[in-house]
Amino acid sequence: MRRSRSTAVAHALAAVLLVFSCCLGFHFTPRAQERAPQEPAPGAHAQAPGDRQSVDLAKLYDAVVDTIEQKFFDEALLKRLDWRERAKAFRPTVLSAATAEDAFRQINALLSELKTSHTALFTPDDYEYYVLLDVLSPDPSLTELMTRQFWGSGPYFPGIGVFTREIDGLHFVDSVLEGSPADRAGLKYGDEVLTVDGMPYSPVAAFRGKIGTTVELKIRRDLDTALQSLEVSVIPIRPTSAFAAATAASARIIEHNGSRSSISGRRTRPTPSRPRWPNSSRATSSRIDYAGGAYRSLPIG
Repeated sequence: MRRSRSTAVAHALAAVLLVFSCCLGFHFTPRAQERAPQEPAPGAHAQAPGDRQSVDLAKLYDAVVDTIEQKFFDEALLKRLDWRERAKAFRPTVLSAATAEDAFRQINALLSELKTSHTALFTPDDYEYYVLLDVLSPDPSLTELMTRQFWGSGPYFPGIGVFTREIDGLHFVDSVLEGSPADRAGLKYGDEVLTVDGMPYSPVAAFRGKIGTTVELKIRRDLDTALQSLEVSVIPIRPTSAFAAATAASARIIEHNGSRSSISGRRTRPTPSRPRWPNSSRATSSRIDYAGGAYRSLPIG
């Protein structure tokens, strides 16, 4: 019997995560211990995110293509796209990428042609990498990866309890987990985040090596206004536990006409004056919703 669409895509994404990890042995080290990046040899290897190990781009690309071909739920779509030939034509562009980040963008551009939501190559610099690992952790195929990366703790990433979306090179708050350090510090949906401790903001890498410390964020709340500084604690974010805690923290009891009902609050919808995102209609139409701590649109297609 043919697998359900969500199950098939979930297994494909789990395989893509494994593919990535097999092609690149990530090891998370404090910034002070990280080695300076070296210039990659075009077409062979590219420097990994966070100045860690190099990526074998040919091995990674071929494995992603094979994974989609073998596990993607819609075989008819692959035939209509002539997936193998399309991937073959795309391969030189990926292998000539100067950096791993450029190669990842090229691979995800190819995967976007499948027009299947949340089907992508996720790396340890993406929130979804940890969310997927946490959701799919019972899968036996992930045992080796989980042991190597997160022995004794389960999937986590360094963060402050906020999720952002990049639009036109700018980073905007897309969701705040209620009760998190970001929530307590006053970050709001639509805030633009510019720097962390004076360095350009990035969703995960900017906080790597800083768990247990307090960082300074520079944010902009409205267009043409001065930057604001916020002090925020960095903690290990364990996705399913964090979402559950945020959901509990957002619960409210409402009494009306002698009856009581409970609701779970949301911290992701804009007020009339915010957010002033560029191309905001495009941004909100495809948002991943972490509302109230619940990952309501799981990235399994």
